[in-house]
Amino acid sequence: MWDRIPVSAVVDPDFASAATELLQSTFRKLVLVTMCACTVWYLAVAQLPGTLGMELLPVAGTVLLACGLALALVIRQFVLARVLWQLGLVVAVTVGICVSGQTEIAFLYALWPLIAVVTMSWPVGVLAEGLLIGLLSWLSYGSAAPSLSMTLIIEVALAGGLAGLLGWAATDTLLTVTHWSLFSYEQAHAKMEEARLHRMELKQVEEDLLHANRELVGLTDRLRAMQQLAEEAKRAKQEFVANVSHELRTPLNMIIGFSEMIMQSPRVYGAELPRAVLADIHAIERNSQHLSKLVDDVLDLSQIEAGRVALIRERFDLKDIIDDAAGAVRALFESKGLYLETEAAPDLPAVFCDAIRIRQVVLNLLSNAGRYTDRGGVHVKAWCEEKRVVVSVTDTGPGIAVEEQSRLFEPFHQLDGSLRRRHGGSGLGLSISKQFIELHGGEMWLASEVGAGTTFSFCLPIEAPLDHEAYGGDDIMRWFNPDYQPEARTRRSKAPAPTVSP
Repeated sequence: MWDRIPVSAVVDPDFASAATELLQSTFRKLVLVTMCACTVWYLAVAQLPGTLGMELLPVAGTVLLACGLALALVIRQFVLARVLWQLGLVVAVTVGICVSGQTEIAFLYALWPLIAVVTMSWPVGVLAEGLLIGLLSWLSYGSAAPSLSMTLIIEVALAGGLAGLLGWAATDTLLTVTHWSLFSYEQAHAKMEEARLHRMELKQVEEDLLHANRELVGLTDRLRAMQQLAEEAKRAKQEFVANVSHELRTPLNMIIGFSEMIMQSPRVYGAELPRAVLADIHAIERNSQHLSKLVDDVLDLSQIEAGRVALIRERFDLKDIIDDAAGAVRALFESKGLYLETEAAPDLPAVFCDAIRIRQVVLNLLSNAGRYTDRGGVHVKAWCEEKRVVVSVTDTGPGIAVEEQSRLFEPFHQLDGSLRRRHGGSGLGLSISKQFIELHGGEMWLASEVGAGTTFSFCLPIEAPLDHEAYGGDDIMRWFNPDYQPEARTRRSKAPAPTVSP
């Protein structure tokens, strides 16, 4: 039956070798069973009285000889071994008929097609059926054996054909099952190979993940160290800026104080000072005031970054704050021939804010607008919008390009950063102003178009809400909410503890 399986169906040489060894072992058992049965039969017949034992000795000898040759050739010539075994059985039956003269023994020929189909294939079974018919015909007309009747020949031939058909039906079913088994084996082998490849890829991915995890741990350690260094550097910078600002302010105050005293009372030092000396002292006082303002800006920025700015909030009329800031810069606008207009809504409510900081914001916006505007002027407007107050400062200056607007609130950023820039300033005013507004819970933004002027706007809440997010989010409100219920864990965590080696 194995010979009828296509070679392409066998995907594993080891499997094919094992199947071949199984068939050879089965055939070897059949041959041994035949030898044992023939030996027992002959010994039983030899015990009978008369010379029948000697007459049947050629029959037993033929069977044993054929079986011995088949056993010798089963490994090297499997097909030849099966052919010799079948021919030996047929010759033994023929010799038995000739020796004993009993034609009924011819019924044993019917097993030949069955054995041929089972041990080899159905074409061999058909060939065995044809040879059987020829052998029966020879025995019916030959003189060396008893003549067989036509009825016996037909019965033996039909019995052989029926046995061959039964053998074909049985082996065909077994062959179909074998084909299914081989197909399933092939599919399972392919799936197993695919699973092996996936397992190999999974192993590689696992190794890559472990490597990436180790790299991530190393990078996390480095990031933690760099963050610590950055925080230390930031803290050192803030302390340095604060200390330097304080150290600069003391001599600046002395310079400004003596300059103002000399200009206001020039006769303190005896004779009246020349006008040229007074002009120089005035220049010293003016530049010292400018330098003092820069120091104040740097100090304010460092305090904001360090989170050490405390707002002193009270209810103030925003219109008074705007008018006060406008009066401080009106001389600048008049010197350049610009107008400065203020407009406040009549229903403008009082705002809960730090008046000094808000005045500083408005003053920064008006100073910038006055410095960058050459024609026209500036219009300041304040109005109420829902639960907040909005203030806008609109100028008729050159405008700001779109690519510069996003960076305008960065510290030390100026539209003209060259050493010979036309307009002065340190580039800290807008950044400080924006942070002051955000400390109040408001927002600052701008709208500008090149050649059409710029509008800086900011909004402030009328009532200062409790900023509980700055103090721990919703967690802090558990002390004030009578309906707060803490979430207690009902089971232990099932997450495994990480065991990542550094």
